[in-house]
Amino acid sequence: GPGPAADDKKPLTTPEFTHRSFFRIAPDEVLKFALPEEAVNAVELQTFGQRVLGLLSDMGSNSKFLEIEVQDQNGGHPAISEFFSSINVKALSSDFLLTNFNPDFNMFVYRDQNGSWPGYLLELKPGKSWLFLKAEIEKLERSPDLENLFLTSPGVRSNIGFKDGLSKNQPVRILGFTAPGAAFVYGSIKGYLIFSASLPGLEEALGRL
Repeated sequence: GPGPAADDKKPLTTPEFTHRSFFRIAPDEVLKFALPEEAVNAVELQTFGQRVLGLLSDMGSNSKFLEIEVQDQNGGHPAISEFFSSINVKALSSDFLLTNFNPDFNMFVYRDQNGSWPGYLLELKPGKSWLFLKAEIEKLERSPDLENLFLTSPGVRSNIGFKDGLSKNQPVRILGFTAPGAAFVYGSIKGYLIFSASLPGLEEALGRL
């Protein structure tokens, strides 16, 4: 019989874009981080976090809030879909990301007494509405890959699962973890979809947008 129709569908191509920072109030520091050449396989999963932590310690950075400018091997900037696939996060499909979001993204790291907590900012395309995307975005709550967005192991997920919360009076969804300070928090705020590995990190990022 005929093969699966899905195979005929060409994946969307990433448009050209110029990287920029979304922050209105500049971070304490901006560090450049080059992605490893090959897509990370399961064995090397930890290396993304280790590499970013290595970058922070090499720079001797005491900054509390840093922007990490992610680059590819050629000094260009990967699209959010390419970046997620390189760190093995399949929570949202590449086509969904390319259709609804600016391919550019910002990565930040918030540092407190418990460690270094990354976060990611995705900008909604003009004319796209959070309300129409909400159901699709909520699918990420069932993703087994969320831990790959952290730099260090967040421990075990709370058995309560995701719960509603507030950050600077904005509704967010929060998944607790057993490691002190670790939580996966996301929300759509000020035209951005924001993921953060800590609630205070999310609040710090929001205060700078």
